[in-house]
Amino acid sequence: MLIIKPIVAPRFLKLLSKINGFGISGFFFFPFIFINRPEPSVMDNDHRVWRKTVRHESIHWQQCVETLIIGFLLIYGGHYLLLRLNGKDHEAAYRGVVFEREAYTNQWDEIYHKRRVWFAWLACFNDC
Repeated sequence: MLIIKPIVAPRFLKLLSKINGFGISGFFFFPFIFINRPEPSVMDNDHRVWRKTVRHESIHWQQCVETLIIGFLLIYGGHYLLLRLNGKDHEAAYRGVVFEREAYTNQWDEIYHKRRVWFAWLACFNDC
């Protein structure tokens, strides 16, 4: 799996945060990863959090490649809609989407991108 170089776009993410209703520090829209600020110094306490956000969005990049882009959009949207129809609020449905479950589960693992297998997100339908 690749770690993609993000585009720094704080105004864009601030706008998305207003629309979405909760803070967004990173956003993936194939083939781009948008992030709210430039990479901090390695000595900065925020560096680990910044790398976590890039890893999270890079996992989505790989999922998109695996599902040929349109599959990602259909599965993501369909799963989100199904969760909403089953009574989940916006944030619970978002975090329940299979792609988000894989990304959130592995975003702190600094070597996940090296050992991730193709279609790893499928395991998250059962348990992740």
